[in-house]
Amino acid sequence: MCKVQNKPKSYRKFLFFKERTKPQIMFLLETLVNKKNILDILPKIGFEHFDYVEPVNHSGGLAVLWDNEVIHASVLKREQRAIHMLVYDTVKKCNSIISGIYAPAQTQDKDRFWDQLAQLHHVIDLHWCIIGDLNELANPTEKKGGKRYPLSRFARLNRFLDKINGVLVPFTGYPFTWKKRLPNHLIYERLDRVITRNDWVTLYPDSVTKHSTFSCSDHCPIIFSAFNPIRRQKNLPFRFQKYWCQYRQLDPIVGKQWQSHVQGTKMFKLA
Repeated sequence: MCKVQNKPKSYRKFLFFKERTKPQIMFLLETLVNKKNILDILPKIGFEHFDYVEPVNHSGGLAVLWDNEVIHASVLKREQRAIHMLVYDTVKKCNSIISGIYAPAQTQDKDRFWDQLAQLHHVIDLHWCIIGDLNELANPTEKKGGKRYPLSRFARLNRFLDKINGVLVPFTGYPFTWKKRLPNHLIYERLDRVITRNDWVTLYPDSVTKHSTFSCSDHCPIIFSAFNPIRRQKNLPFRFQKYWCQYRQLDPIVGKQWQSHVQGTKMFKLA
């Protein structure tokens, strides 16, 4: 997922990013590009397929590009701030929904957007993943510099997670994905991220997000992998991964497995 700004540099960045990471699907957010120009730019990035949503009043705009190799994808629905994709995994032989979103930054628009997105929880019966610029924070550690936010500022995203049984996907790399330069200092926040529902975690338990480096935008690209390639290498001993602690479901999962282990041990001793 990439944020589009400073368009000539962004275009070159897309080509480099695609060559380096070889994504199966890529979302571009805040394109600020009209229909004529977007239809000129997207075919040159090098994907087989693409679709887009035009900006409104010189604000917003989204695009999605994909190759049908490891996945087979199609656009289910386009909205002003979201593109919902039906994605078939040719390896696992199953369908999922991936939603690329650009959430509003204006307070007066936030509740309506998140309420509408939460309603999809009752409609989508496939594994669901949400990726994009959420313009929300989950806790105070996700901001560095500037004035402190009140605790109420972190409630909206956590309410949404509770409504959809959602999980914030763990990340690697620098902890912040957005920066703003002020006269005397910089402000950093973690605005771009991936949310998956519990059903996605069951299917892809090793999902992880990588924060790339800042370049031509005030947002850094984020790279989402349905599996952690480090974990998939053969002949490696088990190692605890620190980012697992970011899963809110970690404690009950460990507790359940530990209890099962203890019960199994007791039965063995009694036998």
